[in-house]
Amino acid sequence: MTIGSKKIALGELQKAHGAACAAADILDGKLQNILNYSSIVVTIPAAVMASVLLDRVGIIFWTILAIVLILYLFNFFVIICNLSPGSYAFPISGKKGVIEDRYYNSTEELAVEQAILDHLETIPMIQNNNENKIRAVRASLILMGVIVFLLLIAIPLGLLHPTPTLSCFFHLSNCIVIKP
Repeated sequence: MTIGSKKIALGELQKAHGAACAAADILDGKLQNILNYSSIVVTIPAAVMASVLLDRVGIIFWTILAIVLILYLFNFFVIICNLSPGSYAFPISGKKGVIEDRYYNSTEELAVEQAILDHLETIPMIQNNNENKIRAVRASLILMGVIVFLLLIAIPLGLLHPTPTLSCFFHLSNCIVIKP
């Protein structure tokens, strides 16, 4: 293999590294969007439903709302864990001594070979990180679907099956009290 062909291989590896990093940024953007939308989808309808329907719905509504909040917190955790800054794999070390040993104190051909090896080592790390982000995006979308479904059924179930409501705890005069 000539130095020219090694430089071509290095160029392609640099493109692959750049593409993997760009994919990580895109996945981070998707996770951020899901987090933003899930926050809106959960908080606004839940607050409106809870305030407007406080005296009209039963325990089924409140149970579903509690499940929605638990799912939201789980979704939040999944997203935050995958958005957290990881150790990004750069092909060439940022340490002066390592750069001197691997690149400055070697021939051009050896430096290109070392850069190829460094890229081959880091690209799989980024791809593995991206696979985790892809799983997080899929899981978050599924959780969002379940959350929306539960919010859509919370009102009808709460209205059709009223039971003693939480307002009973706030206004004791509304509660039925059975005296012995």
